[in-house]
Amino acid sequence: IKSLSRYNGPSSGGTPVFIRGSNFVNTTNLSCRFGKFNVRGRYLTKEAVVCISPPLLRSEHYLNTEAKVDVPLFLSNNGFDYTYGAIYRFTSASPSGHYQPGTEAESTLLICPRGSYCTDQLAKNFTLCGPGTYQPLEGQDSCVTCPIGYFCGDFGLAVPRICPPKYICDERGTNRPK
Repeated sequence: IKSLSRYNGPSSGGTPVFIRGSNFVNTTNLSCRFGKFNVRGRYLTKEAVVCISPPLLRSEHYLNTEAKVDVPLFLSNNGFDYTYGAIYRFTSASPSGHYQPGTEAESTLLICPRGSYCTDQLAKNFTLCGPGTYQPLEGQDSCVTCPIGYFCGDFGLAVPRICPPKYICDERGTNRPK
């Protein structure tokens, strides 16, 4: 192994890491090891392989996202014998739909609640959906436009409100009945 295309990525994983070197073999046993996590390697040429970084430990609503976690990166042509490549650093960028408040513990990642969204990878808080929108699901990165026949007149709505009798809500994104 001569070099990596990048030496760090978010703890949520999913970062392509191109490995340059020599004598790589096109085999189904090609694999990378990020610390103790094995992932499948993809052969590109005799001098290049790509591996997708794995996520750190996950649970239902929490993800371990220590500020910086350094792990050794290894590559194997056969799945048994690994060659050391470099140190790979997992960083604490939050995946979309999550935020890291830093109040419960620096390593806690929370899922965005209903009626809100999270898009910033370094989010310390969620953002409430604005008037004219709502979000019925948790862990989302955008809000839904209020449908015809309903109105969304407040911040942070998880469900749209049905248009009251004798009022008209004939446009998408209505925030006040007519």
